Amino acid sequence: MKVKTLLLMLMAGSLLAFGSALAAAMPVQTAGDIRYVSGGIGSDEVAAIKEQAGNYSLVLEFAERAGKRERYIADVAVDISGARGAPVLSVRTDGPFLLVDLPAGSYKVSATYKGNTQSRVIQVGSGTTHAGWSWEAVGAEDEPVRAADE
Repeated sequence: MKVKTLLLMLMAGSLLAFGSALAAAMPVQTAGDIRYVSGGIGSDEVAAIKEQAGNYSLVLEFAERAGKRERYIADVAVDISGARGAPVLSVRTDGPFLLVDLPAGSYKVSATYKGNTQSRVIQVGSGTTHAGWSWEAVGAEDEPVRAADE
Protein backbone atom coordinates (compact mmCIF):
# COMPACT_ATOMS: atom_id res chain seq x y z
CA MET A 1 0.00 0.00 0.00
CA LYS A 2 2.84 2.39 0.87
CA VAL A 3 4.56 1.60 -2.43
CA LYS A 4 1.36 2.39 -4.34
CA THR A 5 1.00 5.73 -2.52
CA LEU A 6 4.64 6.56 -3.21
CA LEU A 7 4.23 5.72 -6.91
CA LEU A 8 1.12 7.90 -7.15
CA MET A 9 2.98 10.79 -5.51
CA LEU A 10 5.91 10.39 -7.89
CA MET A 11 3.59 10.31 -10.91
CA ALA A 12 1.73 13.42 -9.70
CA GLY A 13 5.04 15.23 -9.18
CA SER A 14 6.22 14.24 -12.65
CA LEU A 15 2.99 15.51 -14.21
CA LEU A 16 3.34 18.83 -12.38
CA ALA A 17 6.93 19.19 -13.55
CA PHE A 18 5.93 18.26 -17.11
CA GLY A 19 3.11 20.84 -17.00
CA SER A 20 5.56 23.53 -15.86
CA ALA A 21 7.91 22.63 -18.69
CA LEU A 22 5.08 22.95 -21.20
CA ALA A 23 4.05 26.32 -19.78
CA ALA A 24 7.63 27.57 -20.13
CA ALA A 25 7.86 26.53 -23.78
CA MET A 26 6.56 29.65 -25.52
CA PRO A 27 7.49 29.44 -29.21
CA VAL A 28 10.43 31.60 -30.20
CA GLN A 29 10.03 33.24 -33.60
CA THR A 30 12.63 34.95 -35.76
CA ALA A 31 12.66 37.79 -38.25
CA GLY A 32 16.10 38.00 -39.81
CA ASP A 33 18.54 37.89 -36.88
CA ILE A 34 15.93 39.07 -34.35
CA ARG A 35 14.40 36.54 -31.95
CA TYR A 36 11.05 37.34 -30.36
CA VAL A 37 8.18 35.81 -28.40
CA SER A 38 4.61 37.08 -28.40
CA GLY A 39 1.75 35.91 -26.22
CA GLY A 40 0.41 36.03 -22.71
CA ILE A 41 -3.16 34.81 -23.16
CA GLY A 42 -4.12 32.85 -20.04
CA SER A 43 -2.27 32.33 -16.79
CA ASP A 44 0.04 29.59 -18.15
CA GLU A 45 1.28 31.81 -20.99
CA VAL A 46 1.68 34.80 -18.65
CA ALA A 47 3.80 32.66 -16.32
CA ALA A 48 5.87 31.41 -19.27
CA ILE A 49 6.37 34.93 -20.63
CA LYS A 50 7.46 36.24 -17.23
CA GLU A 51 9.86 33.32 -16.87
CA GLN A 52 11.42 34.02 -20.29
CA ALA A 53 11.48 37.84 -20.06
CA GLY A 54 14.98 37.98 -18.56
CA ASN A 55 16.37 36.35 -21.71
CA TYR A 56 15.27 39.27 -23.91
CA SER A 57 16.57 42.83 -24.08
CA LEU A 58 13.15 44.44 -24.66
CA VAL A 59 9.82 43.56 -23.03
CA LEU A 60 6.71 45.37 -24.26
CA GLU A 61 3.34 45.10 -22.50
CA PHE A 62 0.03 46.27 -23.98
CA ALA A 63 -3.22 47.26 -22.26
CA GLU A 64 -6.44 49.16 -22.86
CA ARG A 65 -7.79 51.38 -20.08
CA ALA A 66 -11.29 52.47 -19.15
CA GLY A 67 -11.07 54.98 -16.32
CA LYS A 68 -8.97 53.42 -13.57
CA ARG A 69 -9.39 49.92 -14.94
CA GLU A 70 -7.41 48.27 -17.68
CA ARG A 71 -7.27 44.98 -19.51
CA TYR A 72 -4.56 43.23 -21.44
CA ILE A 73 -4.89 43.36 -25.22
CA ALA A 74 -3.57 41.47 -28.24
CA ASP A 75 -3.47 42.17 -31.97
CA VAL A 76 -1.20 45.21 -31.61
CA ALA A 77 0.86 46.06 -34.70
CA VAL A 78 4.44 46.76 -33.59
CA ASP A 79 7.11 48.28 -35.80
CA ILE A 80 10.67 48.67 -34.54
CA SER A 81 13.28 50.61 -36.47
CA GLY A 82 16.93 51.30 -35.74
CA ALA A 83 18.58 54.64 -35.05
CA ARG A 84 18.87 55.44 -38.77
CA GLY A 85 15.28 54.45 -39.48
CA ALA A 86 16.01 51.02 -40.96
CA PRO A 87 13.23 48.51 -40.18
CA VAL A 88 14.25 45.91 -37.60
CA LEU A 89 11.00 44.10 -36.78
CA SER A 90 7.36 44.35 -37.82
CA VAL A 91 4.90 42.02 -36.05
CA ARG A 92 1.31 41.76 -34.85
CA THR A 93 1.14 40.53 -31.25
CA ASP A 94 -0.51 37.26 -30.23
CA GLY A 95 -1.08 38.56 -26.70
CA PRO A 96 -0.31 41.44 -24.37
CA PHE A 97 3.44 40.75 -24.23
CA LEU A 98 6.17 41.02 -26.84
CA LEU A 99 9.69 39.95 -25.90
CA VAL A 100 12.37 41.02 -28.38
CA ASP A 101 16.09 40.22 -28.37
CA LEU A 102 17.74 43.36 -29.76
CA PRO A 103 21.36 44.49 -29.66
CA ALA A 104 22.04 47.48 -27.40
CA GLY A 105 21.09 50.74 -29.07
CA SER A 106 18.37 53.28 -29.70
CA TYR A 107 15.15 52.16 -31.38
CA LYS A 108 11.95 53.84 -32.49
CA VAL A 109 9.03 51.64 -31.47
CA SER A 110 5.58 52.29 -32.92
CA ALA A 111 2.58 50.35 -31.63
CA THR A 112 -0.84 50.57 -33.31
CA TYR A 113 -4.08 49.37 -31.73
CA LYS A 114 -7.51 49.94 -33.28
CA GLY A 115 -6.01 52.51 -35.66
CA ASN A 116 -4.31 54.57 -32.94
CA THR A 117 -0.52 54.69 -33.11
CA GLN A 118 1.84 55.53 -30.27
CA SER A 119 5.56 55.94 -30.94
CA ARG A 120 8.53 56.43 -28.70
CA VAL A 121 12.28 56.08 -28.73
CA ILE A 122 13.54 53.32 -26.45
CA GLN A 123 17.13 52.80 -25.35
CA VAL A 124 18.05 49.13 -25.09
CA GLY A 125 21.05 48.38 -22.90
CA SER A 126 22.81 45.28 -21.67
CA GLY A 127 19.94 44.23 -19.36
CA THR A 128 16.21 43.96 -19.95
CA THR A 129 14.29 47.14 -20.82
CA HIS A 130 10.56 47.16 -20.01
CA ALA A 131 8.02 49.47 -21.66
CA GLY A 132 4.27 49.55 -21.12
CA TRP A 133 1.75 50.84 -23.65
CA SER A 134 -1.85 51.77 -22.92
CA TRP A 135 -4.75 53.02 -25.03
CA GLU A 136 -8.01 54.58 -23.87
CA ALA A 137 -10.90 52.16 -24.43
CA VAL A 138 -13.36 53.22 -27.10
CA GLY A 139 -16.62 51.31 -27.46
CA ALA A 140 -15.50 48.58 -25.08
CA GLU A 141 -18.38 48.88 -22.59
CA ASP A 142 -19.35 45.22 -22.98
CA GLU A 143 -15.83 43.84 -22.67
CA PRO A 144 -14.45 42.69 -19.31
CA VAL A 145 -11.63 44.71 -17.80
CA ARG A 146 -9.32 44.06 -14.88
CA ALA A 147 -8.56 46.48 -12.10
CA ALA A 148 -5.29 48.33 -12.64
CA ASP A 149 -4.00 47.00 -9.32
CA GLU A 150 -4.83 43.32 -10.02
